[in-house]
Amino acid sequence: MIRKGVLAILVLVMIGVSATLAQDDQRGLRRVCMVLNVGFVDDGGFNQSSWEGLTAIADDYDLTLGETVIYIPSDPELQGADWYPNLQACAEGFDIVVAVGFQLAEVTAQIALEYPDKFFIGVDHDVVDGAPNYVGVQFKDDEGGFLAGYLAVLVTESNIIGGIFGPEIPVIKRFRNGFEQGARLAMTDTGKEVTVLGEYASSFANSEEGIAIATQLIEAGADVIFGAAGFTGSEGIKYAAQQGVYVIGVDQDEYFTTFNAGREPGADRLITSMLKRVNVG
Repeated sequence: MIRKGVLAILVLVMIGVSATLAQDDQRGLRRVCMVLNVGFVDDGGFNQSSWEGLTAIADDYDLTLGETVIYIPSDPELQGADWYPNLQACAEGFDIVVAVGFQLAEVTAQIALEYPDKFFIGVDHDVVDGAPNYVGVQFKDDEGGFLAGYLAVLVTESNIIGGIFGPEIPVIKRFRNGFEQGARLAMTDTGKEVTVLGEYASSFANSEEGIAIATQLIEAGADVIFGAAGFTGSEGIKYAAQQGVYVIGVDQDEYFTTFNAGREPGADRLITSMLKRVNVG
């Protein structure tokens, strides 16, 4: 059973500065709206984990999904043009706005200034000197990536490993840096000489790009591939696994999401997943 999520803790941190949760209930702070930077809440990864954290809050505090707790997806084809109106719609009708994804940070900071009576939580946002009603949640992505890189070196037989990484933004750079540094330590510890390959994707939600990068890595000889690129990465590692390559997932346990609890071909090639635990405190 999912425990109270990171989002719950942040809500308490933000609101608890001047009042208890019970007092906040009296003020009517019970309407929460989540905006996604791309995709939907059933992506089997980062978005889904964020939504599960919020639904856990709804359960804990007797909020109603679809009424007092909702989410708004963003259309990837609009390339961010709908981020501002989506966040504005949340701020207009809800008390707490959760903005999921690094790309939403700039516009969230702007909206937070325009709606000082509302509270904003940015998942993967680096908030420095921001509005007092806006906080960011960050994770030690490099540490998880480090373990994935170390493990990849232990598993590889071709002595070539690779990573499918999302757009070149700070959070993804942390994943990649950690992966490569973990691989280096594993090489030192084992005496193996391993080539570490990697490619940044242009989108978190492009199945074809994920498969194309996976194909590129496989053709280069990689027999272990780490996917840290949202849906793009998940589709990439699923394809790679179906070609007999070992893979490492991210965010959620991809055995249950991307590989449908073992029912998808290639599930036996999934070594493990680096759990970001956005949903769990």
